[in-house]
Amino acid sequence: MVQQPWLSLPEKSGVYIFKDKKGRILYIGKATNLRRRVSSYGQKFQSVDHILVESEFEALLLEASLIKKHQPKYNTRLKDDKSPLYIKITKETFPRVFPARKVEGRFGPYPQAKTARLVLKFLRRIFPYRSCRRLPKRACLYFDLKLCPGVCLNQTEEDKKAYLKTISRLKSLLSRKSRVVIKDLKKEMEQAVKNEDFEKAKEQRDKIKQIDWLIQKRHLADEYLENPYLLQNIRQKELQEIQSLLKISTPLVRIEGFDISNIFGTKGTGGMVVFLNGEPEKSLYRRFKIETKKTPDDVAMMKEAVSRRLKHQEWEFPDLILVDGGKGQVSGVLEELKNLGLKIPVLGLAKRIEEVVWRMENREWRIEKLKEDSPALNLLKRIRDESHRFAHSYHLKLRKIV
Repeated sequence: MVQQPWLSLPEKSGVYIFKDKKGRILYIGKATNLRRRVSSYGQKFQSVDHILVESEFEALLLEASLIKKHQPKYNTRLKDDKSPLYIKITKETFPRVFPARKVEGRFGPYPQAKTARLVLKFLRRIFPYRSCRRLPKRACLYFDLKLCPGVCLNQTEEDKKAYLKTISRLKSLLSRKSRVVIKDLKKEMEQAVKNEDFEKAKEQRDKIKQIDWLIQKRHLADEYLENPYLLQNIRQKELQEIQSLLKISTPLVRIEGFDISNIFGTKGTGGMVVFLNGEPEKSLYRRFKIETKKTPDDVAMMKEAVSRRLKHQEWEFPDLILVDGGKGQVSGVLEELKNLGLKIPVLGLAKRIEEVVWRMENREWRIEKLKEDSPALNLLKRIRDESHRFAHSYHLKLRKIV
């Protein structure tokens, strides 16, 4: 019997497969953190295999497919594949949203009930809706959890108008018209900023991010079944495309991403995230409290953060540095590298226009707008967004908001 087999598992999303001595599959499950989930079972199994995926959503689909294919002894067989499940939206004054079978005015079908329920689960976090059969006299738990706007309490014409807008957006998302919804939300966000209603602007921005996450390209369960190393192959392709873009021969094993967060120059923070072979390695993340600048100057703050990082020679140097910004930020980092006699490629990626900026060996600048479905851009955006999240969370901590 293998001692503590979970120690070799990654702390990433995926599907785990328990087997007996003869290699027969006993149980299949999914997890957002494979090592943590499998370790919770102790040593009740002989061996464990795993398949990495990109998200919890894909893990759910792959788990269901594998269970159907192998029908393991200890898995509860799927009970609700008698007929496809749909998503129903009623025509009431305050429409109800719920999963149903064989109904009119529906969205679907979804071949597995779990898939339909998961779609609703994610949509409800973005656009809270009513799911109760009859309107209660007082608010229920869903209202407290912010998963329902409480239409049982709020029934004015203004409330009705706001709720019907939510339902309209839900229908658009279920009809794959997500870009229309995002466009509307962006308009509302920009108007809120003009009105200095920053709370509403943040709310709309968060909804846009959630929709972007929900509609991002995903891989079918069959793709993982055909190739258990699909995720690793995707990461390799992303890294190779960045290498080709920069015309460098050195493999990109370690990429460090930097971002700055501050409010009018105060409480400045720098965040450094580390991706190994295209995957985040959170144990290597570092943060810096900006000390030299108290006025708005992202370039100087970026220089300070990177300079302080490079002085830690006990930390392995990266094969590529990615900064949030353009020529100014890239130039600042290159200057710090030159001062220390280091040669490390530096890329800039601006948030709004998603253009990649770097300086070539002949000192000429190159700016390129990669295609939206570019594997290189997908990885660079993940690193940039993660560095922004990390730097901003530290900034908020310093401001004692969180």
